[in-house]
Amino acid sequence: VVLNNFHSTNQINAFTIKRWKDNLIKLGFKERYTNQCIKLFRMFLSYVAKYSFIDPHAIDELDIVKFYEIKEEMQIWSVDEFNQFISCVDDEFYNILFTTLFYSGLRVNELRALTKKDIIGNYLNINKRLDSKYTKSFTTPKTASSNRQVLMPTDIIEKLKSLETELLFPVSETQLRRKFDYYIE
Repeated sequence: VVLNNFHSTNQINAFTIKRWKDNLIKLGFKERYTNQCIKLFRMFLSYVAKYSFIDPHAIDELDIVKFYEIKEEMQIWSVDEFNQFISCVDDEFYNILFTTLFYSGLRVNELRALTKKDIIGNYLNINKRLDSKYTKSFTTPKTASSNRQVLMPTDIIEKLKSLETELLFPVSETQLRRKFDYYIE
């Protein structure tokens, strides 16, 4: 179906290749599959160009595509919504964890990498993150601008200092998600 635009090699030129690519995109396949089709057709045309009279520069029309998906709008809780949630969290450790997440805006792996040494006055020094769900290795933050200091309320800082472990939140992403889902329910 995708190749029915061409019946002979003399119909292959930059214009028909561009039209073919546009028609392929209109079919609505996912980005990965669309790019696989483009790559295969490009390889085919490269082969044909060796033994035929098609312009090898016409193949340049077959660059990969990038679909820009509209992301869902991020859902952000109001203070009242957070207070309703946190009132259900009866475990002191998870109460501190979720409160820290809410007031700091940290990514989960930044939170999981926090140590007592990262508490400087009323600030959290964000300069690392845990590398993945399963390892305990530290790596640089997601972006250069992710290195930052986050001002926190004094009462939250005191609760963080009262935690007994050097690594403030030694939990896996899975544990954190399960607890979050449990308290949401």
